[in-house]
Amino acid sequence: MAVPSADEWLKIAQDYQDKWNMPNCIGSIDGKHCRIQHPPNAGPLFYNYKDFHSIVLLAVADACFTMIEVGAYGKFHIHPI
Repeated sequence: MAVPSADEWLKIAQDYQDKWNMPNCIGSIDGKHCRIQHPPNAGPLFYNYKDFHSIVLLAVADACFTMIEVGAYGKFHIHPI
């Protein structure tokens, strides 16, 4: 996915303002641990701090939904900013 140009960033910020009434915002990010069965020979990679095995579903959105990333190991934490 290409990095937006300066003009595209301004359009994204304007769209966010128009649709959600949030000035100077270019996007939102959120994640969720999706519970899975422990994969064979995975060790602790998929075991998370919530005490179950998971993969991470990560979503990034501008004024509309933009993209998702699926597949980070469950042991990686998603911290709010």
